[in-house]
Amino acid sequence: MGTSVYLQTCRFRLASLLSVLLFPRAAVAGARELRFASHCGLPELPAHLLAAIQSRQITLPPVAYLKNGTQDLSGLISLVGIAQAIRAKAIFEIGTFTGLTTLALALNLPDATIHTLDLPAGDRGSLRIERADHLYLPDATPRRIYPDFPALAARIVQHEADSAKFDFDGLGCQFDLVYIDGAHSYEYVKSDTEAAYRIVAPNGAIVWDDYNSIWPGVSTYLDEQARPGTFCLPMVPRRLAVWFGDTQYVLD
Repeated sequence: MGTSVYLQTCRFRLASLLSVLLFPRAAVAGARELRFASHCGLPELPAHLLAAIQSRQITLPPVAYLKNGTQDLSGLISLVGIAQAIRAKAIFEIGTFTGLTTLALALNLPDATIHTLDLPAGDRGSLRIERADHLYLPDATPRRIYPDFPALAARIVQHEADSAKFDFDGLGCQFDLVYIDGAHSYEYVKSDTEAAYRIVAPNGAIVWDDYNSIWPGVSTYLDEQARPGTFCLPMVPRRLAVWFGDTQYVLD
């Protein structure tokens, strides 16, 4: 365990201890995440790869756009860092929601085209969906933030469909980066991941959000089915997992 990760873990343990006295419910959640980080099935991203990702200069979207259900700041920084490190020019995102990660990718990758997919308004999906995910199913066309930036929006292609039924192969291209943050049930994670492996470029990468104890469909699938070269980022609590293709783990 690297020094920075060790210090991060110590701080997390101290915060968990304090929260036992102040916020018992939060303490239980913190202890659960600490256990998950200590015993999860994926290896941590090696230090030299983490350094290659974290050394990037990144422009963040306005903080006002962060809300419940969107990516957090550390996740945005790591996701964009991966995209920059592999010099992604073609990106596919499963799970648009408000478009926060879509916007962050467009802000930081000026030569990239970003395809993003979300369920149409009123669609409840064809596979099982976790109860907690129902909070994020759109009853009406959602307010997406990237149209506020017309020059960036010109490089964003919005698709509306059930990812389990979407014709990924009909896109006719391979993607340098596929980002999976759609429905979190085991069935959807399996379907989305199998699609991602079909469309990712040989030297591309796949990133999954929510590899943690809160969404067991994600962690269970990846712990059981992840290909060699799949790592979790050494965050406490855990957040992102990443698979690198034929990069030989050498990032620019």
